[in-house]
Amino acid sequence: MGRLRALVLLSVLLMDAAQAAPLGVVISEFRTRGPGGASDEFVELHNVGASSVDISGWKLNGCQSGTPGTESTRVTIASGVSLPAGGRYLLANSASAYSAGVPGDQTYGTGISDFTSTAYAGLALRDAANGLQDGVGAPLSPCREGSAGIVTSATTPTDQLSRHRLAGESQDSGDNAADFGPDAAATPTALGSTPPPACTNVGIGIPAIQGRGHVSGYNGLCVSQVPGVVTQRSSNGFYLQDPVGDGDEATSDGIFVFTSSAPAASITVGSQVLVDGTVSEFRAGSTFTATNCASSSAACNLTITEITGPTVTATSGLFGGAAVTPVILGAAGRMPPTEVIDDDTSGSVEVAAQTTYDPAEDGIDFYESLEGMQVRIDNARASGPTSSFGEVWVLADGGADASGTNARGGITLVERAAGVDYNPERIQIDLSGLTSVYPLVNVGDTAASVTGAMSYGFGDPRVFPTELPSFVSGGIARVPASLSSGTDRLRIASYNVENLDPNDADTCDGGPDQDIANGRFTTEAQQIVDMLGAPDIVALEEIQDNSGCANDGTVDADVTLQTLVDAITAAGGPSYRYTTISPQDGTDGGVPGGNIRQGFLYDATRVTLVPGTAGAGDATTATAASIGGDGKLQLSLSPGRVDPTNTAWDNSRKPLAATFDFNGERVLAIVNHFNSKGGDYPLFGRYQPPVLSSETQRLQQAQVLHDFIAGVLAQQPAARVITLGDFNDFEWSAPMQKLSGADIGTPILTDLATLLLPETERYSYVFEGNSQELDHIFVSEATLTAAEFQAVHINAEFADQASDHDPIASSLQVKPVAVCDGGSIGFVSAAPIVVDEGERTLVGVTRSGAGCGAASANWSRVLGSASADDLIGAASGVLSWADGDISTRYILVAARRDARREGAETLNLQLSVLSGAQAGITTRPILIDDPR
Repeated sequence: MGRLRALVLLSVLLMDAAQAAPLGVVISEFRTRGPGGASDEFVELHNVGASSVDISGWKLNGCQSGTPGTESTRVTIASGVSLPAGGRYLLANSASAYSAGVPGDQTYGTGISDFTSTAYAGLALRDAANGLQDGVGAPLSPCREGSAGIVTSATTPTDQLSRHRLAGESQDSGDNAADFGPDAAATPTALGSTPPPACTNVGIGIPAIQGRGHVSGYNGLCVSQVPGVVTQRSSNGFYLQDPVGDGDEATSDGIFVFTSSAPAASITVGSQVLVDGTVSEFRAGSTFTATNCASSSAACNLTITEITGPTVTATSGLFGGAAVTPVILGAAGRMPPTEVIDDDTSGSVEVAAQTTYDPAEDGIDFYESLEGMQVRIDNARASGPTSSFGEVWVLADGGADASGTNARGGITLVERAAGVDYNPERIQIDLSGLTSVYPLVNVGDTAASVTGAMSYGFGDPRVFPTELPSFVSGGIARVPASLSSGTDRLRIASYNVENLDPNDADTCDGGPDQDIANGRFTTEAQQIVDMLGAPDIVALEEIQDNSGCANDGTVDADVTLQTLVDAITAAGGPSYRYTTISPQDGTDGGVPGGNIRQGFLYDATRVTLVPGTAGAGDATTATAASIGGDGKLQLSLSPGRVDPTNTAWDNSRKPLAATFDFNGERVLAIVNHFNSKGGDYPLFGRYQPPVLSSETQRLQQAQVLHDFIAGVLAQQPAARVITLGDFNDFEWSAPMQKLSGADIGTPILTDLATLLLPETERYSYVFEGNSQELDHIFVSEATLTAAEFQAVHINAEFADQASDHDPIASSLQVKPVAVCDGGSIGFVSAAPIVVDEGERTLVGVTRSGAGCGAASANWSRVLGSASADDLIGAASGVLSWADGDISTRYILVAARRDARREGAETLNLQLSVLSGAQAGITTRPILIDDPR
């Protein structure tokens, strides 16, 4: 997921370099829409240079809103106009809707389009020779300066608002997004008119600026003589804190002062200063690929309250001898909430009517209440490894008061009665400002103490330390699987090998991708052999094509797979065979050009790949299940894809199904890689609860796979089905519940981790310090007996990892089903039985042979010369035997005594087998003797 963020940053760096206004005249303030409607607009020019500039014949051009944003002139400045240093020139719409109150020096009639994230609108200021002097525009506009552009209000404001340049409307770094603040009170100024009034918000304290909430009540307004102590410097500003504060834990005592470039050397840590500037809410960074957030990918993020365009004056004695004391995060100070990020917002945490600000209970509000302040974390224990961006997530106090900690030192996502516990007590330490060579921190490693400024970026609260912390190893080790093996144990594992390919000449995510030279093939092969114990079947995800990230039309992955197989053999493993299906080029998602897919490795000395009745499948043909003449499950295509043209799999991996024989029994295995969670709103984003937009497609995918497996089990309820892989979702999630059938109350599959592991130990992936279960092995009921499961922790918790996923493994008992003939049921012997009148006897009926399964038989008396009056008791009945029972049952025969002399009489006892067995001796003659 981090690689996506790198792409965002790289794209920013590749934009054209921004240019400041060559002659010092800039577009300082503008409005595209006001209370009077879309024509209530103006543009103010400002000479920020030290000399007068002749602007005669200059043009204000507008970029049209549609592609490609072609410029056209709105107004040409009259001849003889000279703009003195510091002077302003006002251009206003001539429509009657114009309501700013200050007449323009010139007017124009063709309006300016609103700046939206999807339009190309903008403004360009060109000199008399048509040279570009300044520009401002929407994110897609050719008129913009910088990479991001800005967005203006698309609805009529209720107040006189406009967009201003920062720092007294003079800041011009060549980046619109950095130079222009948010909507603020309009102050249009014409040539020769009185300058805007001096700032009246004098002596406002930092806690008052921060306020109770995520957006300052002073946002967009000037502030003057804000007192504070400099606590920490950065590359583009410094942190300022009131050492006394207002006594309210809900309001932060710190703030960031944005200076654009490195602050002056005179601004030293510990110095007391007064700051003048404009309060701004800066929405920092980007989050994954969440382009479905309003306006831009960064719009999911929270804002950072800043003072921009500052004037800093060193002033001693502001606070006497008061010193800034960092707030301890943990039991000795303020303990972060441990289970709730937010539970009282429906919409945006920045809109008071949609939220309740509650730092005591909500993690998102807790960290807001500390924004810009110095904090300290004692006995900081890492809950995630160092990321490629220098980020380490830690738990205070060694995790003593954290909820959901696991045995290896991390903290696991778990579902609680009130909802999922996303562990807001995780604290990110961002080392990127201190070094470019990041320490290799593993889960469980500890630092005695970390001190720094609390801030926010890329979707997470974070601490920027004042110095590089020293971590001590927690001693976690890579632990091999310890699962049962044997002739009746099928061992099957799933491993996401993370974009593995053999092309060391390709470039992925902006950098070289050398999986062979970097030893990834060797390491992953050794892991399969030494850590997984060379399973009988290995289900693989994220196998790239032979050319890797080179987008050259290659789709086959035979070289990738054979290279891995060869490395496994070299590591002492079996000579695996492999099977897979190549996707259509560019249709299965992942890194462009990589064509990732799933596949199986299998040990042919232990298992046999059973071909489909129509052979092997292709990218677009669906496999189908049926029962063969031998009574075994079969696929039309093996390997084959499950409903690959269903829209549920658009731009995503299609499940790969194959049948295997093991120990004389048929097994259906399906390896999966559902669509990723990229695009979901961040956990600590402004919209709560976060929108899980990616879940929609996984729900569709889960339904398709569930229905396929349900169809298999309808044909053969005792079928052994294993569906496994990277499902990109948690055990309790709606997609996983739909896959198993638990959502409708009739589960057909069981998640082995859920069945066999404690909830805090169910994880195969660590993201942003959260251990979580994205990889699963689901099995049908026939495969549950004596099943074993293990998450093999060899990658995800370590900074040095061959893949970002841990493999998962299982051992499943597969015994041949005994052929049950049920034995036979019959009388003990065929010899006649003599019963004297007035006597009784028991006639034995026995079940012989295998005796497996339940069985039953009817018996009845069939009269010969005897009559019913000659006998006592029942004339018929049922005899039953349980599974494995081969004991003898008895029928009572009793003769009545009478006074007649009649000689011997006869009858027969007859058996009729009802079920479960064959018929043995079915007739037994009975002789009733009259001894008188």
